[in-house]
Amino acid sequence: SRKSICSDNAHHQSVYPIVTQYIIFSNCQSRVKKLTGSAKIVFEALSHDPLHIDDIARKCKMEPSYALSALFTLELEGLIKQLPGKRFLKNI
Repeated sequence: SRKSICSDNAHHQSVYPIVTQYIIFSNCQSRVKKLTGSAKIVFEALSHDPLHIDDIARKCKMEPSYALSALFTLELEGLIKQLPGKRFLKNI
């Protein structure tokens, strides 16, 4: 019947974003597991609260240039996001 097709379609439309988010999350989790070196240290130091580059470097006990390099790598991987003022946070 027409009603069941419409409601079935509505069900697929409501489930699709959830499935898509799960796939993206799973993909990010596999990239996180592959992190090594300074990228891993920096990622583990971050949270969902923005941190300034100087605070990240201090927290990770590394030179700001090394922290910035790791942050660049993490940003390219889509694992973190940069905010204005050289502040960074996890993107997942």
